[in-house]
Amino acid sequence: MRVLCISLFFLGLIGCQEITYREPQPRGVNTLAEIPEALRGHYLLPEDNRAVRDTLVVEAHTYFALSDKGDKRVLGDSLLLRYYKGYYFINLYNNPEWLVRAMRLEPNGDIAYFMLGAEEKEFPAFIRNFGREIKVDSSVVRGKKLYQIDPNPAQLLGLLKKGQFRQVAILKRIQVTP
Repeated sequence: MRVLCISLFFLGLIGCQEITYREPQPRGVNTLAEIPEALRGHYLLPEDNRAVRDTLVVEAHTYFALSDKGDKRVLGDSLLLRYYKGYYFINLYNNPEWLVRAMRLEPNGDIAYFMLGAEEKEFPAFIRNFGREIKVDSSVVRGKKLYQIDPNPAQLLGLLKKGQFRQVAILKRIQVTP
């Protein structure tokens, strides 16, 4: 069950619909070979109505929930990390689209976590308003309607700064004693 929760957390929240991308973001920015030292550590995952909150462990090339060390997510062809002007971007390949999450390292070591989307019931209004900001393409793949954008790096950063990406969590850094 925890595997599902961590996957849903990083792939998106239940009941949310989002904007996706044809290629990893920000476009033209180099992919990091490893997770920077500043991001490595232990973080409390958001509440999920369990008696004990789970912990996310971030290492040089992987991340995983402590409750399921067997389900490590490894940087590679379908999981990319990029850095651009104060934000880290997690790119997850979900054929035929890329899901993108933005993260900002806070001064206290916590991570602010953002996604571009809305609750399903709010998504039609969101996409109408969002379409005024940037061109949105839509297509139907395997019976699911996809909404995709192709921003340049400055446009992507502008969407973050204008609040189009919504903050969905704060991952609280915790100290672990050896």
